[in-house]
Amino acid sequence: GLANQTYTAAGTTDNFLWKFNGADYVILDSINMTATGSTYSRVLEYIGLNDFITVKNCNLTGANVVTTSTFNCVVFNNTGTGNLANDCVFENNNVSGGSYQFYWYGGSTVILEDNNKFINNTFTNFYYMGLYSYSQNNCEIIGNYFESAGTYTSTTAGYLLYRYYNDGESHVI
Repeated sequence: GLANQTYTAAGTTDNFLWKFNGADYVILDSINMTATGSTYSRVLEYIGLNDFITVKNCNLTGANVVTTSTFNCVVFNNTGTGNLANDCVFENNNVSGGSYQFYWYGGSTVILEDNNKFINNTFTNFYYMGLYSYSQNNCEIIGNYFESAGTYTSTTAGYLLYRYYNDGESHVI
């Protein structure tokens, strides 16, 4: 069966189950990962320069929250030109809970992340956004299923998929 990992963060400095900071050529395969904190509940966090990280066949579960805070993203990719993740692949994962499920933010509107792929994932029970894709180049979003928790109430709706500054040969199918 799948390996199981569960963690409850106490604050901003330990708000991750897995943290990538300057990592290259990592594969996470067939792991149940659960973040249980109500205020801090990131499963994966990307800071610094990270390349060729693959997450596949995993269950990524964040807390069921009623907030738009990025402290409760299931997967958080930090912003700024010193925080770039390139050639990362997320494939055949089940993602549940969280405010955002993927907060995938590139360096800036002129320094984009390259060649990230989101393929055949299931995004369910998120509060605000399923996949937030910002400042990406050649990003592929293919064969994914999105279903919100349906609890976000505002004059603007929550988002299944939100793309901004996505350039190059980006594909959404």
